[in-house]
Amino acid sequence: MNIRVKLLSIVLVTLVFTITVLYLAVSGVMIKSYLEIENHNTETKINGVIRSFVQICEDYSNKMNDWAVWDDTYDFMLDKNQRYVDSNISYESMYLLKLDFLFFVNSSNEILLDCFFDHGEKKIKQAPGSFRKRILEIADILSSKNKKTETAVLFSVDSQPVMVASNLVLTSKGAGPARGFLIYGHFIDDGDIEKINKLTALNLSYSKIKDDLLTSEVSTEPIGSGVKYSLHKTLTFDLLICNILFNDANDKPLFMIKFEEMRKIYQQSTIALKYFSAALLITSTVFFIITSFLINRFFADRIVKLSREVGGVKLDNKDKQRVTAEGKDEISMLAGEINLMLDNIEASGAKMTKLIKDLDTAARAKSDFIGNIGHELRTPITCIIGYTDMLSEMLAEGEPREFVNRIKLSGHILVSTVNDIIDYVSIEENDLLLKNSEFKVAAAFNEVIGYAGFIANEKKLEFSSRIDQSLVDLKVIGDETRLKQIVLNLTGNAIKFTSSGFIEIGAEIVSETPQDICVKIYVKDSGTGISEDKQEEIFMPFVQGDNSTTRKYGGTGLGLSIANHLVKLMGGVRINLESRPGSGSNFYFTIKLIKA
Repeated sequence: MNIRVKLLSIVLVTLVFTITVLYLAVSGVMIKSYLEIENHNTETKINGVIRSFVQICEDYSNKMNDWAVWDDTYDFMLDKNQRYVDSNISYESMYLLKLDFLFFVNSSNEILLDCFFDHGEKKIKQAPGSFRKRILEIADILSSKNKKTETAVLFSVDSQPVMVASNLVLTSKGAGPARGFLIYGHFIDDGDIEKINKLTALNLSYSKIKDDLLTSEVSTEPIGSGVKYSLHKTLTFDLLICNILFNDANDKPLFMIKFEEMRKIYQQSTIALKYFSAALLITSTVFFIITSFLINRFFADRIVKLSREVGGVKLDNKDKQRVTAEGKDEISMLAGEINLMLDNIEASGAKMTKLIKDLDTAARAKSDFIGNIGHELRTPITCIIGYTDMLSEMLAEGEPREFVNRIKLSGHILVSTVNDIIDYVSIEENDLLLKNSEFKVAAAFNEVIGYAGFIANEKKLEFSSRIDQSLVDLKVIGDETRLKQIVLNLTGNAIKFTSSGFIEIGAEIVSETPQDICVKIYVKDSGTGISEDKQEEIFMPFVQGDNSTTRKYGGTGLGLSIANHLVKLMGGVRINLESRPGSGSNFYFTIKLIKA
């Protein structure tokens, strides 16, 4: 991802995050504000319905004030004269007062006169027995207050919602004692709801609550001194439905006034939010386009150009290429620093080239010197070994011959060391080549086994070999000398680091084709073993297991490095090692030989 894409991605992610947060914050505040306005508006309408109904109840409670504090009524409660009834109580007068029943009850809660107004037949009747019984129950409730009913109380009479009020019967001067009270009531009907409609300008509907529909208790709120209600609101996206349940004196729902209206305020809030979202999206898009242009113009294009120019610089001292340093900001300062760095690099490069050339000359001289010294040493040492062989044959068994053999052994060790040094120099200069010729694998191993067995017997070690029978008479083409060098190196190390136990050499065919074979060769011992952290290091030039190894056993530390390189030249991968300290070692490798 280049710098331009990264910068624009950062701007885009930041912009999307900001838009999301801003949208959530504004939408939350906006919707909440509109909902608060809607709730306030709804509460105002509900309170208007409640106040209107309470006003009706209060007005109704004042209908019989004049009758209750009238001397004729006061006398009637005592003598029950028919003249009072005939001259004052008629259907027409009671209809104008919106009365549906009227009861005169004395102080002993006995009904002196009951008037039930039949609006169907337009005449006054006596109330049914159940109705009278219910009125007496209501009378107990109302008379317990021992005062005028300020607000008509709601009751259910014969499953009909009714407003009931009572006034104490006193003299015209309001003196007592009270001789009872008047109980009067009005069945709530659509006419009352229509009156509330006119007062509130709402389209209200009225319905009674059936007892079998009341499945749970409802919370109520008292209004004034006798009217209680509970409110149930239902909201949809388009509609607000309010159900106001008015309760009787026992806090049971009696009837319901319902109104519905469109949620214009909430719908307006959603429209406003859509406009806000569209404006926010358009503004953000314009902002992103302008920001992208400015980032590309003043930053991304310059950085990409600088990167391209830096990538095209070639430090070959032929053409001094430099990057463009325009402007006076950090990018131009960076370009100037790059040009200064290029100047320093070119200056240092010239010095480095000369130094490398000098080092290469010195290294080549060193290699030539070591190679020449090796060859010069190998000639006299070979001569010494030859003469010690002749001298050993001339001397009889005894101490002088033993001394000569020790001189010969030391000469062989010295020749091996010189050969390792010469091979290492050849490896460094990539001059180490294989000399392929025809030979028998078994014959090469027999020579190694004879030498190794002799040394192992001197150290009193158990020596064994396991050569695959298929290899006994097999002739191959390869470098016999280098193969023996590898196996002798591994065997010599095994003998050197094993004080007791066994040494085992083995060779087996891993795979075979008509043209060549892959041979696995291994050398096992029961020696000191090698820790896991040292198993890679011992294959490096001039490295042995630890410093004590060099002091105790000697050696240059080149043998395994050279043997590993020879295995690769013979088609193998590397010399593998399995070992644990105190449990011996197993060195093994695979080489490819061409069939003769």
